[in-house]
Amino acid sequence: MKVLIGGHKQRGKDCLEAVLRKGHDVVGVLAHPGVIPSESGGELVAEALRRKVPLFQPTDVNDPDVLATLQKFSPDLIVLSGYSQIVRAEFLQLAPKGCWNLHGGKLPEYRGSSPMNWALINGDQEITLSLVQVSQGVDTGEILVERSFPVGTDETITQVQERAYSLFPEMITEALDRLDAGTLEPRHQDESRA
Repeated sequence: MKVLIGGHKQRGKDCLEAVLRKGHDVVGVLAHPGVIPSESGGELVAEALRRKVPLFQPTDVNDPDVLATLQKFSPDLIVLSGYSQIVRAEFLQLAPKGCWNLHGGKLPEYRGSSPMNWALINGDQEITLSLVQVSQGVDTGEILVERSFPVGTDETITQVQERAYSLFPEMITEALDRLDAGTLEPRHQDESRA
């Protein structure tokens, strides 16, 4: 399967490596504009360059010229991991199997920005991560895979994020395996809990 990956930092790099390990063809990498491979935060950019995967760092991923360029690579699926640009309908139409996003919170309760921070602020004893099908709403798409882990009362956001980011690659590989096997069962979010 041809996959386009959008991401940032080590989190994006780890997900790129996970997709490649599964034997999928990564046709391109989307990274934040201005990120330099030799600087902190440039892990994904450096890995894309090292592996000679086409790298794109558009200021606006929804720009018609950018979309036309990405369309030429004919991705079957798009996977986002820490990619901060809001994508529009035209972007979502690039890949027939859709666009997946890794979200650091339980859905629909923790839609939006900084879900792990809010879980800690709210005193949650467990963090749930979600892999969702991207839709036009903010974190409103169908849930594909979830992972949960306990949180200690003295854990910092940095510690929680490190644990979460280590789980993201296996969430992607699980979803890819289930997609290939025809057993991936997207689940609608319960809007009453949003």
